[in-house]
Amino acid sequence: MGIDFWNERYASQEYVYGKEPNDFFKECLEEQISGKILLVAEGEGRNAVYAAQRGWVVDALDTSQKGMDKALNLAKEKGVRINYVVDNILFHQQKQDFYNLVGVFFLHLPRQQRRVFSLKMWESLKPGGKMIMEVFSKNQLDFGTGGPKELDLLYSEEEIISDFPCFKIEVLQTIERKIHEGSRHNGHSSVIRFIGVK
Repeated sequence: MGIDFWNERYASQEYVYGKEPNDFFKECLEEQISGKILLVAEGEGRNAVYAAQRGWVVDALDTSQKGMDKALNLAKEKGVRINYVVDNILFHQQKQDFYNLVGVFFLHLPRQQRRVFSLKMWESLKPGGKMIMEVFSKNQLDFGTGGPKELDLLYSEEEIISDFPCFKIEVLQTIERKIHEGSRHNGHSSVIRFIGVK
């Protein structure tokens, strides 16, 4: 799914994944002292804006100009500031040893790209920094309530262990939960939650 796909998805006035933050992200942020955070594949900005409201210095990254436009509009609506860059997620030269947290939500990369991506995220974190991730599991094909339809783009716990090898695992669990994130993620779903520490 390339740039044109995401620009088309975000072209409508509707926030297709809603304006509220991801539930897991919200829970995790309540336990953290605010600092610097990088949100990757941030789309329409719901998590970035929430983090900014909680006092975080926010950098957001996505491939979609339309997504950025909506994210900046949402930030203005909520009275906060976020830094947002449109670039290729795999090739963007992000800051090194800089962030306290990295957040990744429903980014479904092919397996051959995941280790490259995970190393970039690890390098961007300060020692002791954490990566928070929620993605659809391979069981999600049974539900049809969001996410890719290709099994290879979905995750298993074993794949995360293999593809994110630099991180010390703090949380890794597959759960079923009800998701209400706009029109595209809505209903009973199977997700994997991961927190890795540098």
